[in-house]
Amino acid sequence: MKSSYITLIVLFSSYIVASAADTYYLFHFGTPDITWAAHTLFLGIGLFVWCKQHAHEHDKTNLRFYPLLAAFVAVIGVPVYAYKFYGAKQGSLLLGKALLFVVVSSVAGYITALIVEQFFI
Repeated sequence: MKSSYITLIVLFSSYIVASAADTYYLFHFGTPDITWAAHTLFLGIGLFVWCKQHAHEHDKTNLRFYPLLAAFVAVIGVPVYAYKFYGAKQGSLLLGKALLFVVVSSVAGYITALIVEQFFI
């Protein structure tokens, strides 16, 4: 398995863990979004690592600041990385996969929150 896939699995898992922790703390202690800062930092680091791994796996060199841009401002950095290094067709495909990843991860986090609320609270 490619290392960039492993990074995506870890990022996906972080949505589930953060959602479970947020739901638990909200109902037990009344503290909303307890993991927001840590999860945001973790996602930024994960995007940086993923960008470097993905470029290395596809023999892209001279990345310059694009992984940092993807980490700090993902909404701009990931599309710029995709289109700059992969062109319009492949970049759009990569961007579509990234959007699908965000949607599936968010839905998984929401389902996790519902499960935690239903069974553990």
